[in-house]
Amino acid sequence: MIYDLPEKPKRGESSNFLDNPNSRIVGAVVLIGLGVVFLLQQNNIIGLNFAWWSFFVIIPGLGLLLSGITTYSRTGYLTSQARTQITGGTMATLVGAIFLFNLDWGRVWPVFLIVPGVFMLLGLNRSET
Repeated sequence: MIYDLPEKPKRGESSNFLDNPNSRIVGAVVLIGLGVVFLLQQNNIIGLNFAWWSFFVIIPGLGLLLSGITTYSRTGYLTSQARTQITGGTMATLVGAIFLFNLDWGRVWPVFLIVPGVFMLLGLNRSET
């Protein structure tokens, strides 16, 4: 099988995530928002009664998920890279959400069987060429 690989960036061009203006704006807004929330919490202006640190799992998971969707949109077909990003991002976001909402792992573990099953039904387990 022959796969169309994305072109390597030319000299002077970059494929860096931070070089995309939209990515920089989203990243900056997320960092500023988290910083403001944590600053308010440290000064006892608001109280966080949840596992705030779980955002450090959720945010990269959502970033990976969006990266996979972008890869799929750009190429027009589901590459192994897009599949891996979508699956990994979804699972990381789920783990972060379980920590965030203090859910009982003993009750929610079947979700980790359901999600791959849904992906198989949607065809996210095989690449399109």
